Amino acid sequence: MLILRATALKSLRPILERYGEFLSLRGDEPIWLFNVTTVVDALDEERSRIVRFDDGGIMTIENLVLRAEAIGGAEIFKLPERADGVRVSDIYLQDTIVRQIGELGLKGIAFELVWNDETVGRDRIEYRGVERAPVSSANSLRSFWAGLRRKAGL
Repeated sequence: MLILRATALKSLRPILERYGEFLSLRGDEPIWLFNVTTVVDALDEERSRIVRFDDGGIMTIENLVLRAEAIGGAEIFKLPERADGVRVSDIYLQDTIVRQIGELGLKGIAFELVWNDETVGRDRIEYRGVERAPVSSANSLRSFWAGLRRKAGL
């Protein structure tokens, strides 16, 4: 989940709003939760490396493989909860959205490359505001990052 302060909300709303909803939360200052409502059943269970509970439910996904044809044009999505157990999905973002967010100069937001339809290694980026780390050397439109992980300062 992504929790935003007012300044981050103002910057991210135009990029994120078509993929979810912003829910106001009570706190010492105005904050919002971004709930991704775009759900895509793109997990390739046969090719992914999945750790399961004894009853067959998914505990964790160690090596994610997505079905590109199922993703279509979705730039931000989460995987559905499965009938075999409750699973909270990461938020998956295409490289194009990760680059847009990086250009905003926000502090405390991080992404991890989790899947690419081209052969590439794992990578991680964090945006610290003024210092901007390179996003990725991958050029594929099918690069997906799990992210929008909140860190101090966002």
